[in-house]
Amino acid sequence: MFRTSVLTTLVAVIVVSLLWGKPAMAQMPDAPSGLLLERLSSPLGIAHPNPAMSWIMNHAEADQYQTAFQIRVATSMAQLEAGQGDVWDSGKVESAESSNARYAGPELDANTVYYWHVRLWDKHDQPSPFSEPQWFVTAMGDQWDATPIWAANDGEDAPDFVFLRREFELPDQAIERAIVHVTAVSPEPASQYVYRLYLNDGFVGCGPERGFDDITRYNTYDVTDHLEPGAVNALAALNYTTAEKKFLLQMDIAFSDGSSERIVSDASWQALPGDDIYVDGGNAGHGSYYYAPREFIHSGRYPFGWKAGGFDAAGWSSAVEKDAIDNLMTSSQPNEAEFIIEPTRLVERAPGEYFIDFGASLIGGFRLRDVVGEAGQEVDIRLGQELIGPQTVLYNKRTGNTYQEVWTLRDGPQTLTNWGYRSFRYAEVLGAPEGLGNEHFQVVAVRQPFGIEDSHFESSDFVLNDIWDMLKYGMKASGLDVYVDTHSRERRNYEGDAYIHQLSQYAFERQYAFPRYSAEYLFYRPTWPTEYKPHSVMMAWDDYMYTGNADSLLEHYAVLQGKTLEPFINDDYLVEKPENAGSPWGRDLVDWPHALRDGYQFSDINTVINAFNWRAIKLLGKIAAVLEKEDDAIRYAELADRLRDAINEHLYDPEKGAYRDGKGIDHHALHASIMPVALGIAPDEYLAPTAEHIFSRGMQCNLYGAHYVLDALYAAQRADLALERMNAIEGNSWGHMMYRLGATIATEAWDPSLKGNMTYSHPGWGSAPANNIVRGMFGIRPLEPGFSTFQVKPQPGGLRWAQLETPTIKGTIAVAFIQADDAIDMTVTVPANTRARIYVPRLGKDHPTVEINGEYQDGILDGDFVIIEDVGSGTYRFVR
Repeated sequence: MFRTSVLTTLVAVIVVSLLWGKPAMAQMPDAPSGLLLERLSSPLGIAHPNPAMSWIMNHAEADQYQTAFQIRVATSMAQLEAGQGDVWDSGKVESAESSNARYAGPELDANTVYYWHVRLWDKHDQPSPFSEPQWFVTAMGDQWDATPIWAANDGEDAPDFVFLRREFELPDQAIERAIVHVTAVSPEPASQYVYRLYLNDGFVGCGPERGFDDITRYNTYDVTDHLEPGAVNALAALNYTTAEKKFLLQMDIAFSDGSSERIVSDASWQALPGDDIYVDGGNAGHGSYYYAPREFIHSGRYPFGWKAGGFDAAGWSSAVEKDAIDNLMTSSQPNEAEFIIEPTRLVERAPGEYFIDFGASLIGGFRLRDVVGEAGQEVDIRLGQELIGPQTVLYNKRTGNTYQEVWTLRDGPQTLTNWGYRSFRYAEVLGAPEGLGNEHFQVVAVRQPFGIEDSHFESSDFVLNDIWDMLKYGMKASGLDVYVDTHSRERRNYEGDAYIHQLSQYAFERQYAFPRYSAEYLFYRPTWPTEYKPHSVMMAWDDYMYTGNADSLLEHYAVLQGKTLEPFINDDYLVEKPENAGSPWGRDLVDWPHALRDGYQFSDINTVINAFNWRAIKLLGKIAAVLEKEDDAIRYAELADRLRDAINEHLYDPEKGAYRDGKGIDHHALHASIMPVALGIAPDEYLAPTAEHIFSRGMQCNLYGAHYVLDALYAAQRADLALERMNAIEGNSWGHMMYRLGATIATEAWDPSLKGNMTYSHPGWGSAPANNIVRGMFGIRPLEPGFSTFQVKPQPGGLRWAQLETPTIKGTIAVAFIQADDAIDMTVTVPANTRARIYVPRLGKDHPTVEINGEYQDGILDGDFVIIEDVGSGTYRFVR
């Protein structure tokens, strides 16, 4: 890999075993690593009867690939250690498949723990050692014994906030495994989790995620390490919702002697209404989208110690049993976790008056920790992402959220924490005890785990480096239940945002479950923009190309077919529809807000709408072919050809060298040209003039449109122009966002002057450089599903040097280049069990010769590149 000095890396002598060609002596493959089950590194609650199993091949030899594998599945680690797969042993299966090998043994029992490992054989038929085992637990199926519960107020409606707890004593026996399955309804009103679950005062998790297609999701957790044998243990859950109000939990404990115990939610639980503890102080959310209360916490009423065993629950009542929760389905993505963040700066401006900077925007709750107060002492807490003066927080956020709460203390020490989450960086705390230090203020951030080490980028341009780091941080900080535009104003998943988010997440981490769930969520919960619906087909196709797994295509094919605008195609093979066609077709967007559409002229034949419709139909043809629906594949392919021809015939203006906004319209907005070029409609001869037109328009788009600006410029092989757009620091640029606005997560607009209610937390919508560094600058894209074959097509532009590591389901691809005058020096690492097509920049030279690891080889001249085909695994140095 390339995390040493780039110059050292690029001029290092490649060891003999990695030279082009077959090595002199075969080496044994190392054990497989990176095991995923159903795309999860921690597979808890697996519902698929034949789960997909993935791993990374590791081999020191060049040009190595897998020829066979063997999978064992067992009921215990001891069985695997003894060389037994007592559930299933695949035997030696001759196959190169390492991304989606299928479990093919007996039916797996519900709510059961299993273990699996894998070994492989290389091209010399040399076996590897078995991998480290991965364990998984299957979904509940029909094994639910639990009853939903809540609390009831005397003579009143059920409370919104409720504390629930259950104590239980365990025998003094070693615990083999303890699994808890839990959910609550409904997450919809607040657009966030309903429960926060604890075991013996330790945080377990929060959830569930928002569902779709009338399904309620439940989470599964491993709580083995939370339990205390031979002691009184306590389960505890703090819940909030304004609708349905049901909590459901089942925990199964397996002891090493073979005995077991089950704890379920029922009327034996203790309940305490919490509305007079977390007093609703008005909406912290945005009234048009969700209601999440400002929490005016009353410490004197708070049941301190309630999350631990031995608590005195006098005054609590029995939980009220509720009707069953219908359509339960296990979560298919990673669970959320808590992360404690300390201040980077603390100023006591006056006695008991504090300004706190946590260093970057966060998604989580504010905490006062171990603060000694006086009964009735009121502490005013103000949170925000902007300052309106020195050490003064904008808590009435421009997004419409109000992040101000008053917490009332009790005598003595106390720790108080928000239940819900906010999006903020700064805090002001007024009326607190004097002399507090950093240790008294925290953010309890909530998010999914993030593979921070999965990717790395560094270059000779500090602005690009900073952009990469900002966007990567934003992706890490913002991953909760489903992709959202922002955690501030809307908390909604939009297809246009989600598509960019998906590609950027692939660039940053080896994570495929979260992007898939977010895409499938939108298949059934579409949003209003017309052209966002075709984005669902684009997301489905990229999910397949990056994972090699077609399950989502197969399950949702009929829904995806409804995402095109085929009913509006006229006799000229153009989409012709009103700007607002009503449900379910929606209203044309182009970009948002209006001021960032470059004066786009809307009409019934809209170029942007036609471009996305073509892309969706083109991809549906490919999807149909994957699913072996031959008639559909032929029909969609033929229709796509006609649509493409029609767009280029009727909507391209050869005199202007640009696309019109619509048929017969003498206006050529930026968006009318970026979409046909970025999506693959424009023929080669249109690319050069259209790229010049695109660049001439400036960044007269918002961050959504900017994704397609970069895509289009790289598609037109104008890396010089793309780089100039990416690393700008003035005007509509990421540099302005970082250095002028102080943003640490991508903003919704380039500047508040362009959108007065903009957020400082639009991590997906604003992440275009992340995926364009990978897909554009380095040209890393899958050519076959699951990266079995991929391309590396670097377009450095004016960048002197850069190095990148980016993950794939089959392993990490690493590329570095350095260029000077008319020469380029590239190093590429190709993962085992993959093949690569390497494009070496031609640099104006007529000959096809490239120096590869010190030897000369002729490639294929192709435009501005020399292509080296069929490069096997290993590390190679290309000099031209």
